Order: sequence, then structure tokens, then C-alpha cells
Amino acid sequence: MELFGCFRCGNPGHWRDACPLRQAAPTLAEHERRLRLYIDRFVDNDISTEYKRELIAEEHELWNSRKKGKAA
Repeated sequence: MELFGCFRCGNPGHWRDACPLRQAAPTLAEHERRLRLYIDRFVDNDISTEYKRELIAEEHELWNSRKKGKAA
């Protein structure tokens, strides 16, 4: 696990609040890739069960808000 990486994506170079993953995924494939990222980080013991659930819920919320915004 990267000690100085973003707590959301695990990559170095930014903080969680500035993470590019805090914006809705542009495609369904990207949305699904992000979900797999969170699951993989959990499997690798980088994040807890609770944090994995939080990240997945936030990702779904972003994705659903994108779809609603597009329809409006």
C-alpha cells in the first residue's frame, strides 16, 4: 500500500478531495473499472470492508447523478 497515496484511489500526487474519481465516470466501462478497483483494494487489504462499501456507494451515487443530469 502506498503510504502517501490518495485514500480514494490509492495513487500518489493528490489528496482524496482532489481525486479525479470524485467525478462521475464518463462511460459504463469506466464506472465498472472503478468498482473493480475498490474491490481489488479490499482484497489486497489496502482498505477495510466499511471503506470499500463507502467508496462503492459513492461511485454508484456519482454514476446515478450523471445519468439523471444527462436526462434533464
